[in-house]
Amino acid sequence: MRDGFIFWEQRLRVTGRGSPANVMSNLQAQFSAGRFGGTDRLSGKIEGRRIRVWRKAGMAASDVVQFEGAIGPGNDGVVIEGRLNYMPATRLQFAGCLALGLALLAGALFDRTTGPTPGIDLLGVGTFVSIVSMIWIYSSSRMRGAQIEFIETRLKAAADAPTPRSAT
Repeated sequence: MRDGFIFWEQRLRVTGRGSPANVMSNLQAQFSAGRFGGTDRLSGKIEGRRIRVWRKAGMAASDVVQFEGAIGPGNDGVVIEGRLNYMPATRLQFAGCLALGLALLAGALFDRTTGPTPGIDLLGVGTFVSIVSMIWIYSSSRMRGAQIEFIETRLKAAADAPTPRSAT
C-alpha cells in the first residue's frame, strides 16, 4: 500500500465461488443497471480478463476511486485481484488546481516584491484557490473509504453470485 493524498494506491483481493465468465456477466449487469436513476451504481470496463471499475454517484459528480485488476480462476471459484487508486482525471484535477493556486500565489508574492501594481490582487486569488484545493484534496482523502467499501462490496457480490444452471 502506498499512502498519500493524491497519489495513493491500495491492493484489493476478492474471492468468490462463481466462475470468471459468470463474474464478468454479473459485472456487466451491474454496469447497465440503474443507469438513469439517481442511485449509486458500479460502472466500468471489461477487456478480456482485465477490469476497471468505479463508483458512479447518481446525478452528482464525485472524486472517483477506481479499481484496476484482473479476474481469474481460484482454488474454490474466482479471484479478483488488483489495485485501488484515484482515476487519472481526478489526480490531474487535484494536482492542477493545487498547482494553479500555488502559481498564482508565487506570482503575487513576486509581484509584491517588485512594487505595488494596479489591477487585480493575485495574492488573495492565489491564497483562495490554494486553500480550497487543499480542503478538497484532504476531504476527498477522508471520504475515499466509503468508495473503496462500495467497490469491494459490489465486486464480492459479483464473485459470490451463483453460476446459472443450464436448461437441459
